[in-house]
Amino acid sequence: MFNKFRLIAILMYLPLLLAVGLVFFGTMDQAWKSPWGFIHAGIAAVFILVCCTFGTIFLIISTQRTPEHYSIFSALCHFLVKYYQLYIGYKMLRTFRASCENPRKVQENLLTKIIMHNKDTDHGRKFHLCCINSLEDLRKKHTITDYSRYETFVERICKGEKNVLTTENVSRLILTSGTTGKGKRIPQNGYSAYWQMVLQEALQQEMFPDLDPMQSKLKIHCNSQIIKSECGITISSALAIEPRMLKYMVVYSSPANSFMISNLREATYVHLLFALRDRNLGSIFATFSSVFLEAMEYLEANWQKLVNDITKGTLNQELRLAPYIRRSLERHLGSGDHRRAMEVKKNAKKALMDS
Repeated sequence: MFNKFRLIAILMYLPLLLAVGLVFFGTMDQAWKSPWGFIHAGIAAVFILVCCTFGTIFLIISTQRTPEHYSIFSALCHFLVKYYQLYIGYKMLRTFRASCENPRKVQENLLTKIIMHNKDTDHGRKFHLCCINSLEDLRKKHTITDYSRYETFVERICKGEKNVLTTENVSRLILTSGTTGKGKRIPQNGYSAYWQMVLQEALQQEMFPDLDPMQSKLKIHCNSQIIKSECGITISSALAIEPRMLKYMVVYSSPANSFMISNLREATYVHLLFALRDRNLGSIFATFSSVFLEAMEYLEANWQKLVNDITKGTLNQELRLAPYIRRSLERHLGSGDHRRAMEVKKNAKKALMDS
């Protein structure tokens, strides 16, 4: 099968081959003698370096099971996000494993760091965090508490006050489910959620080495309600995806805007549609096993509609989607993929016969 990414890699290496040819035939000697020779050579060197860098990237992409519908830009974005996540994730994984060799000491050091970092907050001053220097001090001076102790501090954070519970900027308030009563709001900064995600990426790649980093993943996700506090801080569940997070969703089989769908039926259909379209799909992710099971049951009941949409490059008109989301998804579907639709149809019929 024609590999457009390999062709791009070859084209990117052409300037280097041209430069080598010029040096070999002595043409560059004359350029060096001109007044602007060094400047021209410097510009040419930078250009060749950039081309070789992108050539290497696309050469790597061409050797992996990359989604066939990817554009050059989509593939490049996926590569940069995925390999950056793996780079950071592997560093965190090494740090985590090193900490497991002496967990007690690591936890004590972390506790000291947190206390020292937040001792001058309003909460820290009120409860004398500066006087806590050991685990024993913590047990005596900062006994086990419940949410009521922190509720007024959280209310102040909602209004935009700084340095209340933490010196760090609060980017989101995680709203608990409220199973035992009213939902509680837990402050979170943007980095902590991202570190968890990249660590998961590194662990998955290590546990399943046969997966190619360029393979997309099916993420079965229905977005939960997102509201804003008085000062604009996001209040949502831990699983909610905000618009600012969409740039990291390029590694999934579904287009970014599909993660804004908040209706379970519509979200499941869309995620299954784009996952089935990708014959190189690498893995499936669901927060709970029940979500995965329900998605498979939905697939069994609606596979014919999905095949029809893959064939024609359409999006079922029964789906209640925001106009901007529908337009975006239809654009990604293009003109359809009849060959892939027939593959899905064949396998769906086989699965039904075997069941």
